[in-house]
Amino acid sequence: MHFRFFFCSLIFSSLISTIYAKGPGPSGCFYDGNVNALCNRLSSPPVSSLPEKCSSFLYDGLTVDLNYNVYFSYDTNNKMQLQSLINSSKPVFMYIGHVSREEWTQVLGCGNPIKVNVDMEMEGIKAFLDDYPRIKGLILYCLEPNENTKDCPNFSHNLRVYLSVMKKKFPDLIIGMNIRLIGILNYNAKPQKYEYLEINDIDTFVDFYLASYTELNDCTDKLMIGGINPVSGSAPNTLEKAQSLLNNMKIKKEKLIFKFNLIAEAKNSIDIDCTSMISEICLKAKGTSHVCADTQNTLNSKGKFAKENGEGFVVDSIDYDDTIFACKCNTPYPGFQAILDGFNSAHKENVCHLFNRK
Repeated sequence: MHFRFFFCSLIFSSLISTIYAKGPGPSGCFYDGNVNALCNRLSSPPVSSLPEKCSSFLYDGLTVDLNYNVYFSYDTNNKMQLQSLINSSKPVFMYIGHVSREEWTQVLGCGNPIKVNVDMEMEGIKAFLDDYPRIKGLILYCLEPNENTKDCPNFSHNLRVYLSVMKKKFPDLIIGMNIRLIGILNYNAKPQKYEYLEINDIDTFVDFYLASYTELNDCTDKLMIGGINPVSGSAPNTLEKAQSLLNNMKIKKEKLIFKFNLIAEAKNSIDIDCTSMISEICLKAKGTSHVCADTQNTLNSKGKFAKENGEGFVVDSIDYDDTIFACKCNTPYPGFQAILDGFNSAHKENVCHLFNRK
């Protein structure tokens, strides 16, 4: 009997491993590593103290320039932080890309054949990966359209060539693509628009799509409780409205991972600071009344949304969560846990009163 249970457990574990072998798993965690740059009263927790339930770590990121050089996009501490993530037991995924859609267009071209020397670019990427061989996957970014995007008829075809060479060069590397939904929503509102990406052209070479449900709206009085990225309702943009665009793009559900912010958005475009952090919202209700913030319940509903429409979620960033127990919740990292509870259909109402603003 015990052997049968052990054997079944092995099969179950194998199935879970197979299901999430091509992505960051059901509950990925972005790690910023520089919270003190936003709020000098707080600091990012060490990687060793991050939630065990983070199925993977994601890190931003790498930039490729037009001379095929690959370098860290942001802080000089990136090397140390990345190494700490790699030293953990979790898979690590890195953002990588050119600085804008316009530069991607220069790289890939709108004509035929593709402009860039893809082999040279892959050699630049390989030189970086050789120093960090335990990186599990790369996530391409800055491919979304914006207000300056023009018609580029062969963009998807040339991107397919780029991805096919990448897959051939790195057959064991998981390749993801970031899709920033606000960019697509704004682009689709234009009177004259073009098909910016043909999923059918590239899907063979993309293992998962990271749908970024962030920055969907400006912070207004109506969004103070619940945040700027509501699942539904009367806001100009909602998760449900954005999801209809993904459905039209015909992205397979089993390849969709959703990214949700844990940080609040300040009203009147005030710079993000301490008052945008979950810990500060719980500690200083009056002092943070100008920010639009999620509650435990709205984050829970986003986890449920991710379960119904995709294969998992990613929080951005795990170190923006309450890492100092300021919210007096019954669990550490209450924002992450609220999304995870929703994803696992474990809705827990009002167990964290300081977090649930009124």
